[in-house]
Amino acid sequence: FLGRTLRGAFGKTLKEVCCPHRDSFCESCACRDACAYVRIFRPPAPEWDSQRTEMPAGVIVRFPFTGPIKFVAGEPMPIDVILVGRASNYCAFVLEALSQMAGNAGLGKHRVKLRPVKMEDLRLGETVCGEISWSDLRQSCPTEADCVEVEYLTPLELKQKGEILSDIHFHHLVWYGANRLGGLIEAFCSDEGGSEISASIRHWRDRVSGLARRVKRVAGVLYPASERYRSASAEETAVFRGVVGRGVFLGDVCGLIPILRAMEIVHLGRHATFGWGQIRLRLDIRQG
Repeated sequence: FLGRTLRGAFGKTLKEVCCPHRDSFCESCACRDACAYVRIFRPPAPEWDSQRTEMPAGVIVRFPFTGPIKFVAGEPMPIDVILVGRASNYCAFVLEALSQMAGNAGLGKHRVKLRPVKMEDLRLGETVCGEISWSDLRQSCPTEADCVEVEYLTPLELKQKGEILSDIHFHHLVWYGANRLGGLIEAFCSDEGGSEISASIRHWRDRVSGLARRVKRVAGVLYPASERYRSASAEETAVFRGVVGRGVFLGDVCGLIPILRAMEIVHLGRHATFGWGQIRLRLDIRQG
């Protein structure tokens, strides 16, 4: 799974493109408030929200396939890059970083070199950058569906009290999805800041997760998954753990599906920035 390798190469190149002080720490840099790298990758947690120690990044880097795959020299390797809200204002920096990424040092253990061939909008197949709005997500949800199958395509890591959840119910998906969506809204989509917007987001998150508890899991299977990653910059190896598989849920799901539709795009759980937590939904009608 090359998501983290790809994210590391992209993040390193983006910083090189954006940063005039490459040897300084972002936290103490005088340019951090105007820096595209900080705005996209390391947005500061709001001072008024003590429950958020960090904010989600406004970019998701992923491959459009989820299983093992081999490439031969010269074969195209598609990469998806998703920008959230105001992060799309820095699209030019992102495109330049993609153009330069892995062109010199190479990508991964074997230092595979890449070169840009074509850039397309994910939804339209046209020139970047296109947009997907909340209205688009709501309109994609049929009002009569009462059953949803959720596939966990790449490892999903949801933590509760320091432990990785190995028994995932619908309310877990909705709570963590709403929490991630709320963080992205605060960091990249809201025109207003302050404790009121934070409290409103938490209230909405808790309300929708309460509704989600009425939805029952009727089938599914989960398998443990892990990824070993060696950081070239930190010169250390880490193991990341999650689950893959599927779950089938039955109940009043219609009003909650837009949250999970959003997670199909921005991913769910920890390490979503580099492709973990990719899900796919299938809606159905089971009850009369």
